[in-house]
Amino acid sequence: MSLRLRLTLGIALVLAVSLGLLGYGVVQSTRADALAIVRRQVERSLSVRANSPPPPVGTDRPDSDTRGRATAHFVIAADGTIRVTEPAGPPSDPTPVPHLSAADIARLQSGDAVTVDAVDGSLRYLVLAERTSTGDYEVQAGPLVDIDATIDSLVRRLLAGALITLVLAAAAVIAVLRHGLKPLRKVIATADAVAAGERELRIPTDEGPTEIRHLAAALDHMLQNQRTALQSKEESEQRLRHFISDASHELQTPITSVLGWVELHRKGALDAAGSVAAMERIEAESRRMSALVDELLLLARLDEQRPLQLAPTDLSAIAADAVTDASAVEPTRPITLEVSGAVMVMGDAARLRQVIDNLLRNVRVHTPTGAAATVRVSIEGSTAVVTVCDSGPGIDSESLPHVFDRFWRRDYSRTRATGGAGLGLAIVAALVAAHGGSVSAANLSSGGAAFTCALPLAEPIAP
Repeated sequence: MSLRLRLTLGIALVLAVSLGLLGYGVVQSTRADALAIVRRQVERSLSVRANSPPPPVGTDRPDSDTRGRATAHFVIAADGTIRVTEPAGPPSDPTPVPHLSAADIARLQSGDAVTVDAVDGSLRYLVLAERTSTGDYEVQAGPLVDIDATIDSLVRRLLAGALITLVLAAAAVIAVLRHGLKPLRKVIATADAVAAGERELRIPTDEGPTEIRHLAAALDHMLQNQRTALQSKEESEQRLRHFISDASHELQTPITSVLGWVELHRKGALDAAGSVAAMERIEAESRRMSALVDELLLLARLDEQRPLQLAPTDLSAIAADAVTDASAVEPTRPITLEVSGAVMVMGDAARLRQVIDNLLRNVRVHTPTGAAATVRVSIEGSTAVVTVCDSGPGIDSESLPHVFDRFWRRDYSRTRATGGAGLGLAIVAALVAAHGGSVSAANLSSGGAAFTCALPLAEPIAP
């Protein structure tokens, strides 16, 4: 059952009950007013009867004329016997008299008013009695035929009016709901279209009442999150496919080299000097494969959030050792260290050294040999900052947002691009994040690139 039909039926039911209660109240009030009028008429007639002397035998009462009596008249003895019966109406066509049972007579003698049917059941009477000085009871019965007819007519009119009102109200409710639920139908249509694959559609959030706008905004936000999640998943899967391809390519070359040297050695095609050279190449390629596998294992451990060996660590000292070793590896490259004293952080010294080593290796691999590099360690507020700058060609705009992405492999504009698997900077980002810090990369206005790592300073040790 649709929401519109449910609302229409619910409103119609409430309206029908309300009209029924209102009609019932009107009918009861009208009946009570009419009965009060008849009762006053019967009481006046009864008072006249009770206080008038009996007429001579063979004559009528003063209230009798050719049109007949307005009320029926009885005289009931003290023992309950009906002594006189005079019907209402003209003498030529009297109205059927009331049927008075013994119980009705007892109630009349006790002073109660009773409502009884005629002897033939064709109409009803309101009956009152008053005791006379002789001990008998004067009884007057007023016909209720006019009241019953009026009430019946009123009920029919009220039913017809209620039915017309319900039909008109239902039509009005349907029209209002059709207009009011139009924004909701748009929301449903858009959601169905998105479910069918049209993920770029947006749900209108500026139509309809407040509740529908809130619902539309919530659904639109949910769909936007879903689109973002799906897009991120697709990008991650694409990066993963690229990484697998790159890792396979990186491993294929050393594996092919190792197999080639092994095949030459197995066939006896190498002399003693050639065998030594083959073993050296096999060892070098094996180390290359081992390094790649180690990087992958490190990233996997960082993903599992394995605890680091944290201790108070001086970043300035670590940076100095890294610069010394990098200068020994590439003596022709000028590398400058800028520090202003000890900078203490809570960290894993070996992993923090790996961060700086990877950044310096990135400079060594992706910039010309003579390009200068600078390692700067400073304090900014409550943060320790390590910056590694170079004077190379910088990073192209497409690669800049992705340099720390895992599995990202692009030979950005450096003269010594190696086409590696692209895990060095991803490891930097993961290690810094494991220490509660953040990383960023930017191009310098003077040329070259700058990689920045921000780490929280260690809490001072209480004396």
